[in-house]
Amino acid sequence: MTRQKLLALALACAALPACSDGTGSRPSLQGQWVYRVRLDEIRGEPFARCSVSGVVKFQQSGASVSGQMQDPVILCVNPGVGVDVSDFDSTTTVSGLVQGDSVLLTMQGPGLAVKQSVRVLGDSLAGRLLDSGGGIVAGRRYPDSEPLGRTTVHVSGGATQTQELYARFNGPGLFLVPRFGISGLLLQPFNVNAQLSTGTFTVGGVGSAYHGYYAGPIVGGHHEPFVDFTSGSMTLTYVDHQIARGSIDVLGAESLTGAAAHVQAEFVAIVDRLPGQF
Repeated sequence: MTRQKLLALALACAALPACSDGTGSRPSLQGQWVYRVRLDEIRGEPFARCSVSGVVKFQQSGASVSGQMQDPVILCVNPGVGVDVSDFDSTTTVSGLVQGDSVLLTMQGPGLAVKQSVRVLGDSLAGRLLDSGGGIVAGRRYPDSEPLGRTTVHVSGGATQTQELYARFNGPGLFLVPRFGISGLLLQPFNVNAQLSTGTFTVGGVGSAYHGYYAGPIVGGHHEPFVDFTSGSMTLTYVDHQIARGSIDVLGAESLTGAAAHVQAEFVAIVDRLPGQF
């Protein structure tokens, strides 16, 4: 069963306990958050667990709270089947009302409606699902100036191109992808046991820490440009359970012309986590 079908069968309603920030003031979700929901049981697939994660920019006016999850990603784990990773509908919303010490929220996407009551503690939110299936919600607020999950890739050399992309780490692998289409940048470690950590990592052929490519938008049936990386580096200056901040500065050759290309980007990538890694 596909990920979307699994989620279409997901919990229709869940709730979790909440409290204020301890000052007696109204809880506030105003600002941008890395927001995650874990579903421990999917109806019709009792052994599958899924997580939904993305950036939510909440607006709060009095007791009313609303936000849209930008470029959400779904990870589903089903024993004997494996891991399914894919984008979810960008119309996914998280909205609700402050009621006393609680913020009662509903995350809604195609085939999915999960009701929650979150506990807000400073710049964190957390709680657990009370439905019999179980699960948790977690989040972390970041300054509005932080370009969460976004980057601009600059290509120079034989081709000159600038592309706005979404940035995510799936394990130690970096994915810079557009909201629509199949272009983007991919970096994967040669070591399958590599862990995501700070440092400067070489990019290129065998002997380097990472290998990868940049694929521009499709024009005339092929990517323009398509650049295989031959040298350079990726530097990660900050890594935690939510984000990884860093930059890329790599050289390569265009596959069609052989012309040299220079690819650069700075990013604040969302770190995807499997349901068991919350």
